[in-house]
This record gives sequence, C-alpha cells and structure tokens, in this order.
Amino acid sequence: FSERKNALISLKALEDSGLTKEVDIKALLNENDSVTRNYAIGAAGRLKIDDLKSKLINDFVKSFDPLILISFIEAFISYNQADFVIPITDKIKVLQQPSAKKSKQQNLEGDFILEQIIIPCLKYLEKHGNKDHAKMIKSLLNDDDVNVRWHALKMIDQFQIDISRNQLIEIIEKDRSRINREQATI
Repeated sequence: FSERKNALISLKALEDSGLTKEVDIKALLNENDSVTRNYAIGAAGRLKIDDLKSKLINDFVKSFDPLILISFIEAFISYNQADFVIPITDKIKVLQQPSAKKSKQQNLEGDFILEQIIIPCLKYLEKHGNKDHAKMIKSLLNDDDVNVRWHALKMIDQFQIDISRNQLIEIIEKDRSRINREQATI
C-alpha cells in the first residue's frame, strides 16, 4: 500500500510540474494494476491528451469495473468536450438494462451503478448532450432511482425535448419524489 501511495504521489508531482509525457500516460493506461490505470485515465483527462481519446473510449466501452468507469467519466468531464456523448449514452443503455440493475454484472451491482456511474454520466450529458438523445433521456423517466428521473426531467427541459402532457401529469401526481414533481411542474 505504501509503495503504491508513494508511486501515485510521485506521478502526480511529475504531472503537476509539467514533466509528464504523453507516451508515459499511454503506457500506464495498459497497466494491469487498477490504481495505476485509474491515475493514467485521470491524467489523460486532466492533461487533455487528444491522442488518447480513442483509447479511452474503447477501454470505457469494454469496462464494467465500477472504479475504472468512474475514472473514465471524470476524465471525460475533464476534457470538457462533446466527444464522449455517444459512448456515454451507449453505456447508460447497457447499465439501465434490468439484468444489470437486478444482479451482479461483471462486478457491478444495481445501486452502485445508479449512484456512482449513471448520475455522473447524466451530469456529463447535461453539459454536452443534446436533443438527439431524446429517446434515451425519456427512457430514464421510468427508472427506479429518484435522482436519475430528476436528471432526466432536467435534460428534457434543458434540451426542449417533447414529452406528452399526460406523462408530465402522471409524474406530477404519482412520483414519490417531491423534487421530481416540482421539476415536472416547471
């Protein structure tokens, strides 16, 4: 533990001093050690290394490790670009499937998926998404999680996505969350 901690402190110090090279981050992305990979994913985002975006996207699509997924999402947010919208919307679709929410799926468990992965994905989409993802966004209105539904309502308003009056009335009258009822009213 102390060796890993010292290694990460050294890597971050190199990054902060501007001595980190893109080739080093690329090599660290291929490490089997999850702590090292997490650092490299984050560093790629913080340094906004354009040459690594396609690798990050490919690795993100294949990953179902919750801690690694969180690092990817944070890196995508750090890039502050819309390049990651499609992989994120595709991952949300996979994670929203009933099998992913009700049972373990390659290290993921339902509540963890929602709280730790889907919500940051939605925050990314609020900033970089658009009306083109209306179908996926509207599907989130049926999610069990209050926060997921709230983010969906927020994006529906933000992107001016058409939603039926009946569906809004149903949310206003039946949603168990007061903030969702208020958001639907707005």
